[in-house]
Amino acid sequence: MPPEPVVPTAPATEPESLREAAPDPLDAHLLEQATAHFEAGRLQQAANLNRQLLEMTGVPAVRRERALWSLAMIHLLPESPLHDPGRARTDLARLGEDHGESIRGAQARWLLTLLEELDQVRGQAAEQAELLEQLTATVEQLRRIDLNRRPSSGPGGRLESPRRPE
Repeated sequence: MPPEPVVPTAPATEPESLREAAPDPLDAHLLEQATAHFEAGRLQQAANLNRQLLEMTGVPAVRRERALWSLAMIHLLPESPLHDPGRARTDLARLGEDHGESIRGAQARWLLTLLEELDQVRGQAAEQAELLEQLTATVEQLRRIDLNRRPSSGPGGRLESPRRPE
């Protein structure tokens, strides 16, 4: 009798609970660290980690998007040591272009619109302040002219009214 054919058996698999979880990729770890630094107010460290993540290749779009949003916020915050509204606008524009269909992309476009409107309102306020200064100066000049034209009062402090002929 010929020997029975050997049937390969499926490799034994470990139950999921016994398998080691795959370590997080470096970009996920960087993003977690950057987020922790941002939340703790260490904006310089957060910005450095976000830039490092953005310079890496093969980073999933969702992580790149979060890093870019974080950088834009760091540059936009007035209390940030890296406050740079121009850079924030560049980051927001890039976010809107690269991730336009995402929620953050839409938020970036919306925020850029708000910033443009804010610039217009600030410009109008500056123009109005300048006009107010000019008007105040004009009123002051007119007041001085009016004071110089008024007849001075006599020694008694009263102005004599002209007498009518009787």
